[in-house]
Amino acid sequence: MKYNTIKKAILSKVAVIAFTMVAPTLANDHHISKVDSIINVFMPAERNLAGFFNSSNKTPYNTFVEELDSILRDFQRKIETITRSHNDDISVAIDELMDYVAQHFNILCNVFKKYNGKPATYALDFSVEIKREFNPEKIFGEMIAKLKALRAKAVNADHKHLVKRIDCLMQLIQKKKSEWSAKPDWVLFTGLTNRMTYH
Repeated sequence: MKYNTIKKAILSKVAVIAFTMVAPTLANDHHISKVDSIINVFMPAERNLAGFFNSSNKTPYNTFVEELDSILRDFQRKIETITRSHNDDISVAIDELMDYVAQHFNILCNVFKKYNGKPATYALDFSVEIKREFNPEKIFGEMIAKLKALRAKAVNADHKHLVKRIDCLMQLIQKKKSEWSAKPDWVLFTGLTNRMTYH
């Protein structure tokens, strides 16, 4: 009888030690999964946006709206299914970044929907509104700033794999920010006008 009690006590201690060793790895994997979900929405949404303003792309306006809407619905489902653990700074920062990305791409999608079916004579109104509501240079810059703060937290917590994923995402966003900065307004306006003629 005493042997069973000692055996249970030892097993309990081993279980506690194993859990304390595995728990940080599980949290780190959870953080990486969240950052990967941001990458998985950012890239197709940005690709959709770039294609929309490309004057040589003849895809109908409505197709772009449907694709962007689908990307964002999938991301929203992912956000809702991901456990939001607000017990550590890293989780809170990632959750805030996910909300920021979803919020701004949803604003973009709503502007697209608003002008869907409108003639090209509305291109100037669309252009003014899109610049006001969704400026890629500004929004991507804010995403990079949030990622730098997140990276500092991950470095302090010694989450090396998470730091690598954050670096990857920052490089992707920085590259896209530079590409958008290099596009003159007239090129974007021409692409927009052409897109509004292909309903």
